[in-house]
Amino acid sequence: MIKIRLAEDGNIGEQKEIWRLCFGDSLSFIDYYYQYRYRKEETMLLWTEEKLAAMLTMIPVKLQLPREESLTGRMLYAIATHPAFQKRGLATQLMDYTHRYAEEMKDDFTVLVPAHQALFDFYRKQGYREGFYLREAVWNKDEGIKEEKQFPLRMTKITPGLYNRRRNEFLLDKIYISYEEREIFYQQSLSQSSGGNLYALDMPGVQGCAAIEGVGKSEYLIKEILLPEKFLAEALKKIAQILAAEKIIFRTPGTQRPFAMIRGTGTFPLGLGSERGAYLGLAFD
Repeated sequence: MIKIRLAEDGNIGEQKEIWRLCFGDSLSFIDYYYQYRYRKEETMLLWTEEKLAAMLTMIPVKLQLPREESLTGRMLYAIATHPAFQKRGLATQLMDYTHRYAEEMKDDFTVLVPAHQALFDFYRKQGYREGFYLREAVWNKDEGIKEEKQFPLRMTKITPGLYNRRRNEFLLDKIYISYEEREIFYQQSLSQSSGGNLYALDMPGVQGCAAIEGVGKSEYLIKEILLPEKFLAEALKKIAQILAAEKIIFRTPGTQRPFAMIRGTGTFPLGLGSERGAYLGLAFD
């Protein structure tokens, strides 16, 4: 018999074990997540055979329309099934139930970020459609980036609140996913735990930002860098110098590839094609 409901007190140990088995994170990181980010009212659990078998987190988000009202939704995050119960369709049942729950709670949509390309087809069968895009590229020290005009750039660590303010101001004219400040705090924790941080990027007349994580020796991933295109090359050189980076993978708003998928509730249309350039950015992946 399958039972699905919101988390209650007393299931933390079982959840941590599923997280460890599915995502391979360290015990210290898992403990950190459950101490500072976890909310039982945002966690949906599935039992079968009287055992906790699958779980997911519902991160509250908003879809901001250019200078219009926002729509409310939930990002489905950390979707995991215990290895002993995989290949039974339990995650699909859990996600469908969660989507119906979101609809009952008067949300307009659910959104998720497929972990790899093959999952786009899988989620499409569940009613999700590509809705958010980005540009992802690689900067290598050996190749370098030549830029005729030099722009002075100042890079400083920034608080989650100031980062979120800059992020929202930069994306004001776009269709994008916005987050509560506590989610930006969570991203800061992810960045710091890997040797990165949240940064302000300041140039004359420009206030940008970047969320940076370390992924290896002298290698970094910029989860998002928000700057006008003409300043991007110089900013990457400066970031590489400060962090002593040999290689940087960076993500910016764009339409190069699909990144996240959206499923609307009964009242929300799904008209978010690549031509509209909707942006999600931070995915805590």
